[in-house]
Amino acid sequence: PSVTQLLSLAVEPPSLQQLEAALQDLAHMGAIASLPGAEISEEAPITLLGYVSLSLPVELPLARLVFFGVLFGCACDAVVLAAVLSMDQDVFTLPSRLVMEEKKYRSSLVRSMKWREYYDGSTYSEPIAVCRMFR
Repeated sequence: PSVTQLLSLAVEPPSLQQLEAALQDLAHMGAIASLPGAEISEEAPITLLGYVSLSLPVELPLARLVFFGVLFGCACDAVVLAAVLSMDQDVFTLPSRLVMEEKKYRSSLVRSMKWREYYDGSTYSEPIAVCRMFR
């Protein structure tokens, strides 16, 4: 059976437009092969990136980050960035005034900003700071 036929058996099957949009996204991200300007079909072959992303427990953009990190020789940094980007919370958690008294809040804020600055190395780049933090 085709993807469309299989998904039509779902309790709440996606619309044909949603399936076409998903195929477009997969082709655009490089997970399935497509020719420029050609219509993308359900039978489009899965690329190497597609197979790698199937084996990683992250969304396609993060799997793509890891894939290209491996290709360009910076796999460790790519894995760290993918892990951090998949989190709901900022690695450099800032304190909140709602749960701290003023004096403790200020000292926590200063400490947090000093650690950001330390790992950032004056690059003003949070991804670089995160990679440096985990080295």
